Amino acid sequence: MSMRHEVLARAGNPEKVEEDKNKVREYVMDDLFERAPFVGRRSDLRHGGVLHKDFLKNCRSKIADGALVQATNRDAESYMNTIWSTLVKDNSYSTWLSMKRSSRYQAMQDKFESE
Repeated sequence: MSMRHEVLARAGNPEKVEEDKNKVREYVMDDLFERAPFVGRRSDLRHGGVLHKDFLKNCRSKIADGALVQATNRDAESYMNTIWSTLVKDNSYSTWLSMKRSSRYQAMQDKFESE
């Protein structure tokens, strides 16, 4: 099977897509949160927006396996944009950042109350 077909098959596999979304979630909550704890503007989520560019730059290596690493840039970017569109449609970035903020605030409150 060619790399192109493997990438396209990956996009059609809900389990792989969900696995890749979980890897992106880890990146958002662990790395991106430190630099951007909020989605500033909706335009940041558009294709070509600040968060989209960050996603393309930092998440390809996080979700890469043999097929995605060896795929042409066009095929890999197409798959990445498929994942991105799903994340934006599901409002995942905002949800994950909100979850991280809540857990961070709760940890600070717990620490404050224990002293």
